[in-house]
Amino acid sequence: MQRMPEKIDQLTHLLTTYPILNLADPNTEFTISTDACMEGLGEVLLQDKSIIAYESRKLKINERNYVVYDIELVVFIHALKMWRHYLLGKKFILITNHISLKYLFSQPDPHARKARWMAFLSEFDFNIKNIKGKENKIVDALSKHPYNLMEVAISSIKTNFLDKIKNSLHKDPKYLDMQQKL
Repeated sequence: MQRMPEKIDQLTHLLTTYPILNLADPNTEFTISTDACMEGLGEVLLQDKSIIAYESRKLKINERNYVVYDIELVVFIHALKMWRHYLLGKKFILITNHISLKYLFSQPDPHARKARWMAFLSEFDFNIKNIKGKENKIVDALSKHPYNLMEVAISSIKTNFLDKIKNSLHKDPKYLDMQQKL
């Protein structure tokens, strides 16, 4: 039986390398799939149905008092802050299972917090696409168990992921293909 640190190292390796994670192509449209529940938030950044990055976190104490609509907005804001460097100046799609968010910009008189969020969201060029909750499987696990995946598999490990990513680039077929095109 493997010791626990070896299992965590193996899981970390699998979750942070190809084929789970792919390199972003600046010329391809991004899609962000989001989900929120009363436990946490989950987001996945995708290109051509390939995962570029993922993120999850527990809800903060004050966020647990928000109405469902605002929690769903929190997940948008969190995702856009995380991947701002990929998304600014590009058109992308935000996928949610909360249908009322499609009408986000047509609501009159938002409260102060929502007005700040709307100002932040207006920096980006995106369309909101609604899907059924059961079809949003990728982020469902991240939002329902944010502490399991991220804290145990990644955050608790003291390692330099940037070095690991740099070292694994030479094995990534998409990276090698992009290098040949340059």
